[in-house]
Amino acid sequence: MENTTLPILPESLNDLAARFDIYDAIKHVYEIYLVEYPSAPAKPKEPSLKDGVSAAVIKYGEDFKAWEQAKAEYIERRSAIQKHNGKVNRLIESFIKDQSGLDNIPIQYRDKVYSHAYSDGHSDGYYTVYQKLCSLVEIFE
Repeated sequence: MENTTLPILPESLNDLAARFDIYDAIKHVYEIYLVEYPSAPAKPKEPSLKDGVSAAVIKYGEDFKAWEQAKAEYIERRSAIQKHNGKVNRLIESFIKDQSGLDNIPIQYRDKVYSHAYSDGHSDGYYTVYQKLCSLVEIFE
């Protein structure tokens, strides 16, 4: 299986605000920290039982055993990547909340305002969520 090392994530992304605009900061985070999922291993084909039955069956058994091992490694790696990428997304969410000024509105409205911005913009990416969030935060100024 491929390299199993996942990038180490920073505690916060706020230092990126000094180096990038929000769009480029989000893009940078995805390029550096987001990990692509591996391809699933291909299951071996069952042998044709026309000729060479014993050799074909033995080879199939060996291939199947190797596939089961590769599949177990794949599932473990995919799970680790899913957890890692979830952390990346939470870092980005925290970053856009900080950069949008969400902390400047009354605490009782923050979750609702973010939820509204997220539901309106998440299909277009976090930058759109950030833009929607900024528009909503401006209402409270």
